[in-house]
Amino acid sequence: DKIVENCEEGCMLIVNNELLNHLATELPFKLFHPVRSTDRIDWKEGDKPRLQYGERGLTLGPEIMKSQLYRSVVDMDNHYDNVRCNWDNAALDETVKLFSESLLSAAEE
Repeated sequence: DKIVENCEEGCMLIVNNELLNHLATELPFKLFHPVRSTDRIDWKEGDKPRLQYGERGLTLGPEIMKSQLYRSVVDMDNHYDNVRCNWDNAALDETVKLFSESLLSAAEE
């Protein structure tokens, strides 16, 4: 509920650590979005995650995994341990954006 209160377009990403490798044949995560009812919020699994960078995102994924950017993700447990940890991950989002742009530029050269 707190996620939706602070970010109406928020989602929940559940990662299967066993699939976090370049040999995985399925997506290592499931995406859930909030569904409001009159007195509560339920989370429904999304049909298919959308790739922000389209098909090029598929090639960026392994590179982002190799760089271990996922280690910078702040989840609610981190926030509970230290409320100064911001679970909206805006800084990480900016890092991924810059990292992706640099990879795309290098690929185009």
